[in-house]
Amino acid sequence: PTAYLVPRAQSPKTRMLNDSDPGTYNNLGIIYLKQGDDASAIEAFKNALKLDPKSVEASLNLGWVALASGDYALAKTRFEVVQQNAPENVDGLLGLAIAYRGHKDYDKAAKLYETAIRIDPKNDLAYQNASMLHQKYTNDFVKARQYLEDWKTALVGNPAYGLDHPVHNLIQEVD
Repeated sequence: PTAYLVPRAQSPKTRMLNDSDPGTYNNLGIIYLKQGDDASAIEAFKNALKLDPKSVEASLNLGWVALASGDYALAKTRFEVVQQNAPENVDGLLGLAIAYRGHKDYDKAAKLYETAIRIDPKNDLAYQNASMLHQKYTNDFVKARQYLEDWKTALVGNPAYGLDHPVHNLIQEVD
């Protein structure tokens, strides 16, 4: 997943002094993540959300950190904020789907993967996660394979697509 910086017209020096700006805390959280300091990153994202509870960027970042640590409840809460404020945000939809999968709510997860694919029909992670949901969690191998075949179709014309693309190995795993 992508880390979401908050762009500002201010210089970085001025920005770092502005502790009333949620973007400052969000960007600081990203710096902490890059330094491997997840605890400080989480605190920074939470500070951003105290200032702006609807911040899509801070919610995405905190949601992905929560998923990485297995905190599906926090991830679900943050990705729900993203969905409410940016319903077409594919990263938010995918994060929420993974959180639902973590809560074993496979039907909701499947619907969110479908929505993500509808919005971004070339999104590799949407196809891969939808296939994995059906292969490893619902045991619906027909659906799992169909997502991979749809992914293959979506890749046509992509220069990265070739016989060595991971989709081919994934299809073999399902079969």
